[in-house]
Amino acid sequence: MSPLLPEGPIDSLGVLDAVLATPESVAAAAAAPVEVPPFAGVHGMVLVASGPDALVAEAAQALVAPWSPVPVFVHTGHGLPDFVSDEWRCVFVSRAPTSESSSALQAAVDHRAVLTGVGSGAVVEAIAERDGGVVRCTDEVPAPRFAFASTLVSTLRLLDGLSALATPLGGPGLDETIDAAVHQLTRRRDQL
Repeated sequence: MSPLLPEGPIDSLGVLDAVLATPESVAAAAAAPVEVPPFAGVHGMVLVASGPDALVAEAAQALVAPWSPVPVFVHTGHGLPDFVSDEWRCVFVSRAPTSESSSALQAAVDHRAVLTGVGSGAVVEAIAERDGGVVRCTDEVPAPRFAFASTLVSTLRLLDGLSALATPLGGPGLDETIDAAVHQLTRRRDQL
């Protein structure tokens, strides 16, 4: 009869370490510099992502859209919607290369959209080469889904830097919200 658990380390990919490091990765994302061109003159924004990064884009859109001065959409497929033009900002959220994000980047270049990127890898580097604003995510994780929280913080900070995120009346600002999240993540981890 074989044992239920394999011999040797159970977590050979570093998943537990990635989860336990979430508070520090969120704090590092909050402290990273964000330098992007101003939001003025842009009539709308498309958050472009696919795979696990699409969850980040959808969460950011849900948090930003109610207070954004322009429409905010999420696009997760190939190419871009036809209404995207040089008056739109395309924010690419990309930690892992996909054919969808590469196709959307080419469409954004063809439409002369204003380019911005959050993440790492070929798409973000291509945006940087075209002088687009880039926020690089440098935390190393076994898979992009383990960087959800830190990538969301980087995306929200980018959108805040673009003045696309307004503080709701009576609500805390982004920095205070991130600090509270780091405190909560640390407290929960320490209870394990």
